[in-house]
Amino acid sequence: MKIPVYWDDAHHEENIELMNNLSTELSESLLFYKFEQLSSPEVDEIPIDREGSKAEKQLRGFLHEFYRNEDESKPQFKEEKSPSFEKLLSQRGKTIWFGAFEFDKSKTIKNVWKAMVIPFFYDSDDKEKSSKAQDAIGTLEKELKDKVTLWKYIPKKETKTTCPKSSSMQKQGSIIEVYATESEMKAKAGGTGFKRFQGARFDEDPSYQFGMGGFEKVGAAQFTVEEPPQATEETPLLQPEPEASSAQEQVFSIRSLFRCPCAGRDRQKKE
Repeated sequence: MKIPVYWDDAHHEENIELMNNLSTELSESLLFYKFEQLSSPEVDEIPIDREGSKAEKQLRGFLHEFYRNEDESKPQFKEEKSPSFEKLLSQRGKTIWFGAFEFDKSKTIKNVWKAMVIPFFYDSDDKEKSSKAQDAIGTLEKELKDKVTLWKYIPKKETKTTCPKSSSMQKQGSIIEVYATESEMKAKAGGTGFKRFQGARFDEDPSYQFGMGGFEKVGAAQFTVEEPPQATEETPLLQPEPEASSAQEQVFSIRSLFRCPCAGRDRQKKE
C-alpha cells in the first residue's frame, strides 16, 4: 500500500520522529515498511472524523508497506514489533491523519494480475561487479517507476544464501513486482532497459543473477491468471489463485491495514 499521511505544523517535529522510529522498528520484521517524506508539503481537503467532516491538512508524505503473508498485515503483529506503532494509532485523528479508503491519494491493489518477490544475487566481495549490479538495478528501478504498479528493489543482505546458478554470488535483496494488468507487463519490456537487464544474466561472466525457475528455495513465487478477452487497461483482471509451491508463503500480498474513519460509516450505509 501507498498511504498518504497528513499533519499540521504544530506537530511536525514529533511526527517526523515517530515516522522515523516506525520505519526503523518495522523494516527488519516486514518485507518493506518506509515513510517517504515530501520536501514540499501539499494541502488537501481530507476526511477527519466518522461524521464526514473534512478539513484542509498538509500532506507530509506516504507510508509504504508490503507483506509476505497475512500475519504480517495484522495490527497485533506490528504492535509486538514496534512500540511506535501503537502510538501512531493512538494519535490518529488527533495530531496525525492517514488512511487508504476515502483518501484520494491512496494506492492499494485489490485485483493483482501478477505479483512476485524475486531474489537478486551478486558477489559483494567483487567490487567491480558489485558496482555494476547496483547500478543496473538502480537504473531500471527509475525507468519503471511510473510504468507499472510497483517495481522496487529492497536491499536486505542474506550472504549465507548463495545463488543456485553461481556459488560466488550471495543474495543481496529482493525485487518486488506487482502488476494490475497484462499491459503493465508489456510496458516493463517496452521502452525501458529491462530486456538488457534480463539478458545480462546470460553473459559469459555476469555481474548479477535473478529469476524464477530454480530459485523457489530462496523465496520466489508468483501469481498468474489467464487474461479474459474483454479485459482492457481500465479493467483489472480477476484475483488469481496462487500456484502450489513450497514457497507460497513468500508470495507478496498487499493488505488494507489502515482504514479511514469513514470506512465504518460506508459499511453501515450498505447494510
